[in-house]
Amino acid sequence: EGYDKEGYDKEGYDKEGYDKEGYDKEGYDKDGFDRWGYDRERYDKEGYNRFGYNKAGYDRRGFDRKGIHKDTLTEYDKEGYDKKGYNQEGYNREGIDRTGKNREERAEIQQQQRRNWLGLRGKAERLAKGKMTIEEYIMTSKTSIEELITFAKKEHLSADIIRGLYKYKSSYKTYTRPFKKEEYLETTFLIIDGEEIRPTEQEVDACIEYLKANGSLICDKTVRTTISQYKRGEIDITQRPEQVVEESTKTQLETLEDEQRGLQETLENVEQLENEVAQAEKKDKSIKIGD
Repeated sequence: EGYDKEGYDKEGYDKEGYDKEGYDKEGYDKDGFDRWGYDRERYDKEGYNRFGYNKAGYDRRGFDRKGIHKDTLTEYDKEGYDKKGYNQEGYNREGIDRTGKNREERAEIQQQQRRNWLGLRGKAERLAKGKMTIEEYIMTSKTSIEELITFAKKEHLSADIIRGLYKYKSSYKTYTRPFKKEEYLETTFLIIDGEEIRPTEQEVDACIEYLKANGSLICDKTVRTTISQYKRGEIDITQRPEQVVEESTKTQLETLEDEQRGLQETLENVEQLENEVAQAEKKDKSIKIGD
């Protein structure tokens, strides 16, 4: 009859039309599934295609391709999670958000972002009002003046603040230009009392150390100015009276304490405002429910 001892014909199929692996000529087994587990309509034994959707268009969790749940008709299922497994607060069942942070870590990040926002806003206001020099701003901030102006506009700060910041665009470029010692020593000379004087490398290094000791900004502008003042005898870079150091430190501490007090007051005001908004929203919801 054309079958070998094992019951297969020359093409490798038995009398029922299946090969040794249990598949027919079309590649389906007795239950109608191929070797990858899909039937002729391309659905698996559980009724889902290779994209994870059944014939009705829903995945195993009941969401369609647009992310709408079949029972709630919203983007969240009965347990409050969306198609990707996150709730309205952005956390999954394990309490982790999309960035891999838990609630405590996210709260700390948000607090830090708030502190950064308040700090940047405070610097913008102080700089624009002349309560902070451009040198002080550069030393205490990584945000460029262009970025600060953009921030001020985005946060709808007053026109006076924005205009005040624009005045520093030119000086910001000046005070962010780095000092190049080799180039300076090769190309620079000073005219003092009618004489041409070239600062030595040791004098340049001493002036830079003087700036560091005074907590000053070190850039092309400040180094050149300090060297010129030193060679003209206007400053003494070899000494720094202890009284000057103490007064400077005292002033810095007082300024820092004032800033911290102001920041704390601002944070408290923000939290109070948030609480008031939350209470108002809660009241609105209760009124709608009563209606």
